[in-house]
Amino acid sequence: MNRPRVSFEKVFDAAPVGMLVVDRHGAILDLNRQLEQLFGYRRDELLGRSVDELVDGASSLHRERREAFVKAPEARPMGAGRDLYGRHRDGRRIPVEIGLTPLETETGLCVLASVVDLSERKRAEEQFHLAIEAAPNGMMLVDASGRIILVNAQIEQLFGYTREELIGQSVDALLPARYRGGHHVSRGSFFANPRARPMGAGRELYGLRKDGREVPVEIGLSPIQTANGQLVLSSIVDITERKQAREQLQASLHEKEVLLKELHHRAKNNLQLIASLLDLGAGAGGAQALAECRERIHSISLVHEKLYQSGTFARIDFADYLRSLGEQIEQAWSRVGDEQVSLGVECAEFSLPLDTAIPCGLVVNELLTNAFKHAFPPGRGGRIILRATATAGRIVIDVIDDGVGMKTGAAERKGHIGLELVNALARQLRGEVRFQSQPGTSIRLDFPEASS
Repeated sequence: MNRPRVSFEKVFDAAPVGMLVVDRHGAILDLNRQLEQLFGYRRDELLGRSVDELVDGASSLHRERREAFVKAPEARPMGAGRDLYGRHRDGRRIPVEIGLTPLETETGLCVLASVVDLSERKRAEEQFHLAIEAAPNGMMLVDASGRIILVNAQIEQLFGYTREELIGQSVDALLPARYRGGHHVSRGSFFANPRARPMGAGRELYGLRKDGREVPVEIGLSPIQTANGQLVLSSIVDITERKQAREQLQASLHEKEVLLKELHHRAKNNLQLIASLLDLGAGAGGAQALAECRERIHSISLVHEKLYQSGTFARIDFADYLRSLGEQIEQAWSRVGDEQVSLGVECAEFSLPLDTAIPCGLVVNELLTNAFKHAFPPGRGGRIILRATATAGRIVIDVIDDGVGMKTGAAERKGHIGLELVNALARQLRGEVRFQSQPGTSIRLDFPEASS
């Protein structure tokens, strides 16, 4: 089969890259149309001129390298590992890639240079670098050996190193010591089957800062094929706040679970307490006894209302509770007419746990109710003071009125449901109740402050 003969000149001129033939002294012997377009010169303007005029940089350095090539001619890229630039007719710098091939001609050794315009590739690289730098996450480019090629500002901030300290170093320096032994195996596995995926799926990952502190991180891996081989682009996110939020949520869920069990227990106890109060009222009989039981139950429900308003479900603002309880009782026992009985609440700011607040509230309810009922007969007004303090690990509650006073021995009288209940609740609080009469009545409940 006869093959068509194609002349070197036609192939040379039709090449998709700039082609240039230079003699051993650097004089341009020939060039193609792509080279004319690349540098902005006509062919006849360049023939015979020195190739140094197309090189951006020191012509003396270019001459030295050309002479070195002539002494050891072999096909190779020019300036391997360095950025090369040509000089356009209008003065612009053109990033180029140059391949050198020695040619033996009748007149001696010449050099065939292929010149590729890298402007588009450079623009793409610059856009890539800008995108990496502007990314909200830490971005790091690593080669197959684990050497760091590129980092952005977020990586500097996350790990506490400058990029100059990181470029060229092993990525293992950013890993806690316990991870380093097996990391090369994981890296080899990724490069053997490169695909975008999260790193260490299902495991907790940590990075190591320059100051030695470990940082919980989340890492995404993306393979990137480059002229220098396969690389991996790592997206690294500091998840410290997310981890803390998750731990707080887990703690909160556990707390809520314990709380539900505790509320169930307390609700059961409160229902038993209410049942006991109703039993007391049933023994006394009559609508008045039922009304008093209702007020006692209201004092319990008020504790729960204040508890839910506080949002802690463990302790209540007792000063706020006493003010609300006092207002509730005052309204229930208010009189129509001029002889008003007023209530003043003087309470220091402190809180009490639920198990203490309920019996304490019941005691205050009994003492205030008794004061409104018995200290001021019809036609007589007056004032009641409710005072509460918390000092030196003890709670002191005083109910003082300027009424007619208690009869001698009334505090020890058997069969008085309210006073029996006060004494029983005081014992539950591990405290004591003291009565003082004339003028008016002063009753003090004193008990140790609970630790929870």
